[in-house]
Amino acid sequence: MRAYSEIMVYVYQQMLNTERLLKSILIDETRCRENFDRQGRLVVAELLHLFLQREGVPEAHHFVNKEVVPRARELDCNLFEAVKSLVSAEGPITKAIINRLEQDLVHQFLVMPETYLGDAVSSALREAQNKL
Repeated sequence: MRAYSEIMVYVYQQMLNTERLLKSILIDETRCRENFDRQGRLVVAELLHLFLQREGVPEAHHFVNKEVVPRARELDCNLFEAVKSLVSAEGPITKAIINRLEQDLVHQFLVMPETYLGDAVSSALREAQNKL
């Protein structure tokens, strides 16, 4: 029983240390931009996967991860261009799917992934209200 108060003091000290550490964290915007420029076009792969799944493409997740993303890296292009390069009559991606994709909001995010925020705004607001 005597150790319970020690545990509470230890937890309190750790929370003070954590708060001090979190206040000292700085974001290097230049490095963030460099990282996004290097891999940012691939962050919307989940959107493409969900679109293809909705369109009934079999094994959409596998297709995006094993075909589309490597093609985008190989061609150094965005995911939409990579998907367009994989259009074939017998493959999972047809011209009809590409046409539907061009009409969908997902197309904008595949071409310009920097415009995609998802639920980041609502998540950030929710977390901002969680104080230590």
